Amino acid sequence: MKHHIKKFPWLETFLALGVVAVAQLIMSEYILKNTLSKASALTIIAIIVAQVLIVWVMISMQKIRANQQELNIQSEQIRQIESLYASFRAERHDLINHVQTIYGFLYANNIEQARSYLKELSGDMKAINDILLPNNPSLSAMLQVKSAEASRKGIELDVALEDSLVSVSWTSTEGNTVIGNIINNAIEAFEMDPLIKNKRIWIRSHRIQNEMLEIVVGNSGPLIEENMLSKLKDTGVSSKKGHSGIGLASVADIVSRNGGTFEITSNAMNGTCFTIRMYANEVRKIG
Repeated sequence: MKHHIKKFPWLETFLALGVVAVAQLIMSEYILKNTLSKASALTIIAIIVAQVLIVWVMISMQKIRANQQELNIQSEQIRQIESLYASFRAERHDLINHVQTIYGFLYANNIEQARSYLKELSGDMKAINDILLPNNPSLSAMLQVKSAEASRKGIELDVALEDSLVSVSWTSTEGNTVIGNIINNAIEAFEMDPLIKNKRIWIRSHRIQNEMLEIVVGNSGPLIEENMLSKLKDTGVSSKKGHSGIGLASVADIVSRNGGTFEITSNAMNGTCFTIRMYANEVRKIG
């Protein structure tokens, strides 16, 4: 029962007001049979009907908000898919260019230049192989695409995961939305301040006392003002001008719905860090 109340926050209000309404119905019936005039009894009934309408309006508003949040999440997921598609097209275009370059070297009999070019490419391939996650292919694919996108923009994406994020309760789509949105947020921040040097995004995960998984996505981009940190989880709020503010709100919603916590910090020592803590599946089942 606790799980459903947590998932549907309007349920507690509905149950509480329902009890009040039933109590008032019993009371009005008693008074009607005893001392009140018909007009007074009708007034009480009208008040009860008004309360029922208020409850209905509250429930409707909660449903509208929930539907809007779901729509925001789906919109972000579509944006993620479009971003992946665009990145795959860019990768295909780059691959054709690489093949044509190597062919040109070989055609001109420039063997050493071809060898040097292939060595450089193999270094890029090693960086991609470093983020291969065999037990989470969906996240692995997304991170490889994001790594290529970041590299094209002069940003280093450093991934070191003790846990490939399969031990938490979110779906693979939700996990990709969470990590992808935070990476997008960092890339966009770098794009708004091109003078920043040593552009870097890092992703870490580790267990806390073997019960919780902590995921940290940090970046060395522009710092966020203290008074903005708590507001960034709200829909429509962004530290960047001209942005919708949906991405981080979707992250906060997904993490909350899966029983986790989401914290944002930003300081000169550690950069801007987005920290997610969630119980591991095996711990959740035991509890």
